[in-house]
Amino acid sequence: MKKISVIAIGTEVTSGQITNTNAQSISKKITDLGFLCTQHISVPDERTLILNALEFAFDNSDIVFTIGGLGPTVDDFTRDVVAEFLNLPLEYHKPTHDRLIQKLGSRQVPVREGHLRECYFPKGSQVLENFEGTADGFLAKANSKIVITLPGPPKEIDSIWKSSLNRIFQDLLVDTDILRTFKLSVMGLPESEIAHRLDERFQKLNQKVDLAYRIHLPYIEVKYSYLEEPAQATHHELIINEIKKEFENEFHFTGSETPFEKFFSKLSQFSEIEIIDSFSQGYFLNKLIKIDKNILAHANFTYSTQKLEQSSQNLNKLVFSLTSATDNKSVQVELIAHGKNDKQILTWNDAKRPNNPRLKLYLTELAVLWGLGLV
Repeated sequence: MKKISVIAIGTEVTSGQITNTNAQSISKKITDLGFLCTQHISVPDERTLILNALEFAFDNSDIVFTIGGLGPTVDDFTRDVVAEFLNLPLEYHKPTHDRLIQKLGSRQVPVREGHLRECYFPKGSQVLENFEGTADGFLAKANSKIVITLPGPPKEIDSIWKSSLNRIFQDLLVDTDILRTFKLSVMGLPESEIAHRLDERFQKLNQKVDLAYRIHLPYIEVKYSYLEEPAQATHHELIINEIKKEFENEFHFTGSETPFEKFFSKLSQFSEIEIIDSFSQGYFLNKLIKIDKNILAHANFTYSTQKLEQSSQNLNKLVFSLTSATDNKSVQVELIAHGKNDKQILTWNDAKRPNNPRLKLYLTELAVLWGLGLV
């Protein structure tokens, strides 16, 4: 199994000026493919610290990403440090130079000396074309190790991933053990209770199983990771089925996509969307904003806490409404879509914790799941 490290380079990262979302994005991409990301490292724009980070990462990984420091300014020297670490000279790459001149010319930006530095790469490396910016990335090899050096802007990383890196990592899968992770998220139970129940279940089966847990309110996620080996397929299937059986009577979902994410993906089929929410105290809207931070700016999206006096009669419109039921421990849900009007009162029964402070969160999640079944 190939191990991967991600090094974020930039004083703006280590000083807290920006959040290192690039490491998260790259880790998710490679993990979804079946690789194992073992560490994230952040270093400022200091040559010695970058070299130290590279040495540590190479000692503990098979593939190392470096992010940032490929631009035209004096503090962009990642390519020089990587070349020094690999003991390789920098070589001029004419195709990059030609693309750079064309891009800058189309933007009416004068070519400066700093831009020309972007045309040099460690000898023998593979240039990774950047369709969104001027700084191409590169992939270099040293013995059995690989270093992949990328620019910092997230859009540029995504561009390089789609144009070349995704294919490269798909090819690498042929020669490596694939890591898979089964995920099941449970709502309404404390993390300690979930862990206790699974411990007891596997003890009765004389099975020692390494599980991991993650809180993403209002859920607790159970994770079971394993190498994809044909000889062990039956064993892994048994473990996964036992986890499912333990929580089959609890509100849960499997995989990484949440009910809200599934609901959001369904919205694209409607030309107009109206959300009326006087129940969740903003929880519903906040969940949507986490998926699409610009959702309130969309012309076809309306959010309010009470029903609008005038509402369009668009047949391709979705109306989703959440209001408190009479007992304050239930939610009344209404969904109008595809020419149908459906209503339901949903209740969360928790005898052990009748005044659970997360009740509204639970009921809102139930409402979304109910709505998913109708759209």
